[in-house]
Amino acid sequence: MSVKDEADHTDLTAKYEDQETTSLLQDISLGHLEPSSTIEKTIHIKALYPGTKLIDLSLQASLDENMESGRVEEINHTVELAFDNPFEISSSVMYRHSSRASGQDGVEGWASVMSLLSVSGRGMEVVSIDIEPKVCSRAR
Repeated sequence: MSVKDEADHTDLTAKYEDQETTSLLQDISLGHLEPSSTIEKTIHIKALYPGTKLIDLSLQASLDENMESGRVEEINHTVELAFDNPFEISSSVMYRHSSRASGQDGVEGWASVMSLLSVSGRGMEVVSIDIEPKVCSRAR
């Protein structure tokens, strides 16, 4: 199985058990399959940037257990995956200063901060949000 990003080939990582790669996962054995049986393998794919990603799958099979002596058949398939940002956040700040002096720092005023969290097409549950006010000292 090979993984590709249409724009940048270093964006994707594929992981199967202890193999991790940005290009090719090899020799994932499916073992001997009995007629009408199924097998499932989980491969984790991570994309650093949103966009369309291509996954090339190649399955090689033989009716003989020894693939070197028997006739080997190969099936190739490309899967196209869309990776979207799970959410976007935007913020805006509005300041208003008073003309009167206040304590050692000089000017009194207030700031209003607005943040908007937008979720893409998937559902998401926000478990918690922490808001931590910090006092920044002004450069003198």
